[in-house]
Amino acid sequence: MSALPAPLEAFAGSVPHRAFCTDDPRQGISRSLRDEALKHPHIQPNASNLVRWIVLDVDTPGAARYWQAANCPAPSFTTTNPRTGHAHVAYQLAAPVPTTDIAHAHPIQYLAAVQHGLNTAWGGDFGYRGVVTQNPLHPHWLTECPRTQPYDLGELAEWVKLPTAKEMMRCAVREDYAGLGRNCYLFEHLRKASYQAVRKHWRPGGNEAFLADVQAIAAAMNATLAIPLTEAEVRAIARSVARWTWQRFTPEGFRQAQASRGARKGAAKRKELLERAIWLHTMGNSVREIAEVLSVSRSTVHDWLTRQ
Repeated sequence: MSALPAPLEAFAGSVPHRAFCTDDPRQGISRSLRDEALKHPHIQPNASNLVRWIVLDVDTPGAARYWQAANCPAPSFTTTNPRTGHAHVAYQLAAPVPTTDIAHAHPIQYLAAVQHGLNTAWGGDFGYRGVVTQNPLHPHWLTECPRTQPYDLGELAEWVKLPTAKEMMRCAVREDYAGLGRNCYLFEHLRKASYQAVRKHWRPGGNEAFLADVQAIAAAMNATLAIPLTEAEVRAIARSVARWTWQRFTPEGFRQAQASRGARKGAAKRKELLERAIWLHTMGNSVREIAEVLSVSRSTVHDWLTRQ
C-alpha cells in the first residue's frame, strides 16, 4: 500500500480521539472512536478547543483549483464533491491554536482574522461551522494535496487582507457568520463584564459563585449571536475567563489601580490649573484674584508662580 501524502497522514493522526462523524450531515451527527469515525465521509477535523486545520466551505464549481486563479495560498488538501464540483479547502497549521483559553486571546484573534481573510479570498461560506468536514481519506470525495508542508499563521496572513479588530467584532453578530470571530467577541465582552462581576464575590470561597455568575453571563451573551457557539465552547470560555479574572483582578490590585487612576487624574488637574494660573497672571491678575477664580489657596498660587 502506498504511503499517504503528508497532509493526509497528519489529518488521520490529528482527528479527535472521539470524533463527530456522519454519512449525511442532514441526518445528524454522532461521536465514534477515531478508527470508526474515519470510515465515514464526514468527520470532525478539530478538537472543540483546538484548531489544527483551517477548513473552508467553497460552494463554487471547480473550487479545488480556484486558489491558482485567485492568488490564494496552496491548500494542504481539498476534497471535492464529484457531483457538484464544490469543495472543502483545508490549511494545516504548524502550531495548533487553543480557542477557549483567554491566555491565548491574541493568537485566537490572529487566527480568526486569517480565517476571515481566507474565506473572503476564496468566496467561502461564512456560515460554515466547521464541526465536520469532508473526510479526505474517504473515497466518496476527490482529494488533492497541493502543498505538503504546514503553514505558520504569519505565512497565511501574507496572502490575504486581514480585517481590523472592529470589523471582526461586527462580523461576529452577523446572521451569516459562524467563524472564530465569535470566540473573540465572547472573550472580549465577557472579560469586561467579569471585572464588574468579580467585585461582588471578593470573599473566601467566592470563586465558585463567581464562576456561576460568569457562566450565566456568557450564556446570555452567546444567545445574542445569530449563530451561537456550542454549549461546551461557552462553558470552556467562561471557565477560562473566570479563572483568569479571579487570579489577576484582586481587591489589592483594584485599590492600586484606583489609586493610580486617581493620581493620574490629580496630576492632569494640577497641570490644567497651573496653566490657567500662569495665563491669568500674564493678564495682570493678582495672586488673590487668581486664587478666587481657581478655588485654590493663595499660597498654592504663589508656589506655582514662584516655580515658573
